[in-house]
Amino acid sequence: MNDLAAMEQENDQALARLLALGLEAAEHLQGRLMAAETDAEIATRTMAFTRAARLVRQTAALRAKLARDLAHERRAALRDAQDRAADPKVAALREEVVFERKMALREALEDMVWREVEGDEDAERLVDAIEPAVEAEACDPQFLTRSMDALVAELRKTIGLPRAARADADMPAPSEPEDPPASANSS
Repeated sequence: MNDLAAMEQENDQALARLLALGLEAAEHLQGRLMAAETDAEIATRTMAFTRAARLVRQTAALRAKLARDLAHERRAALRDAQDRAADPKVAALREEVVFERKMALREALEDMVWREVEGDEDAERLVDAIEPAVEAEACDPQFLTRSMDALVAELRKTIGLPRAARADADMPAPSEPEDPPASANSS
């Protein structure tokens, strides 16, 4: 087992343990909440129970996300291995096309960030988020078939760049065309 797989297994075990402890704590706090007699006890114990329940929800959500990410990475690796085995020339061509598309996305997003975001710190934070977001998106089986506009929109959301304002938002609405003058030949 390689180091990455061992680390993933350790992380999952730690999260499973944290989830079990959180459930146990929530159950204990719920019992104490039900036994509370004064309003102050109810308020205090409700807050504690709510926090324990939130811990459980967040831990379960994180475990699920990590499992989805791992499955996604494994499918991408399997697909890449199958592509290479099927025809090395096709695989090399596909890798080149994927590389070029990733570069175009990175450049487009960086241009958008520097053009649309005020403040260098915020812009740099978003630029730093582009690389992992593009790499994750490139693992999607539809990466090469989705339009660039759809990919850019999805990646804007992923890195936290607000939707672009429409370029024509400040322009007045087009006026209605006037009726053409009646021609002399009409009956």
